[in-house]
Order: sequence, then C-alpha cells, then structure tokens
Amino acid sequence: MTLPKGGAPPPKKDAAASAATEAAGGDAIGNQQHLTTSERNDLSKKLRAIAPGGELYEFLPEQPSWYRRLGEDLERDLISKRLAVISGKAQKEDLRPRDRDRLNFVHELAQIRRHGAKIGAAYRGPTHQSINEAREALSVAFDQVLRDMLDYNANAMPMSA
Repeated sequence: MTLPKGGAPPPKKDAAASAATEAAGGDAIGNQQHLTTSERNDLSKKLRAIAPGGELYEFLPEQPSWYRRLGEDLERDLISKRLAVISGKAQKEDLRPRDRDRLNFVHELAQIRRHGAKIGAAYRGPTHQSINEAREALSVAFDQVLRDMLDYNANAMPMSA
C-alpha cells in the first residue's frame, strides 16, 4: 500500500460515525427536511387547488404547459411516495425542493390571476371611435401643453446671481 504525501493514510470513519451521518441525512437525497403535518396538509391543499378540477386550475395559463400539468403530476408523485412509505420501501414522502418551489410559484400565480379576474381589466376601454379621432384629440392636448410651456418661458424672470 502506498501512502499519500503526508505519510499517514486518511482516517476511516468508524461504524458509529457512518450511522450518525446517515441518520442525520448525510446523503444528497437525505438532506431534505421532514415536513410537519401542517406543512404537508398545506402542500396537499395547494396540489388539489391547482390540479384539474381544482378551484385555481382555470386561472393557470395554458403556456407553458407544465403549469397545468404540475398539480396532477406532483399529486401522483406524492401518492406513490406515500404508498412506498406505507409498504416500507421508502422512508420519506416529501416533495423535492425544486418541485415544492414550482408548486408554490404556480399556486401563487393562479391566486394572482384569480384576483385579477375579480377586479377586472386594468385599463379603460377605448375613448374614441377611431384612431384618427384619438390622434386629433392627442394633438389638441399636446398643442395646449406647448402653449402653456411657451407662456411660462415668456413670463419667467431670470434669477439674478
């Protein structure tokens, strides 16, 4: 056995340290935090709201298409994870952090769009019958602004130093 340049080989983890690392979630998948019951219920409510037939589904944009698929896909994924936990094949039923972020984003987007639908359009409807009529009205308004500016400049007194 050849030794590294320091002379001694790196120390090996003993069995207790390895077990503690695994129990603490030392692997990449295990770094996820366990959800509390209220957090899990909150995620389930959000999933049901954006899933097809949910209260917010109609407010999801059609593009990109994953917005409308997300609720159903994540709900299916969560159910399969719960079944794996029940059968003893897995230890966790949490969503991945990326999926949780996507769920929160899409849910908030749908809520904002629902609120927007309630308050109505942000802009008034057309005020003129044609584009030419609107241009004439705008021209009259700009002419008035120009006259006001010229009057102000003609009557302004220069400041003395």
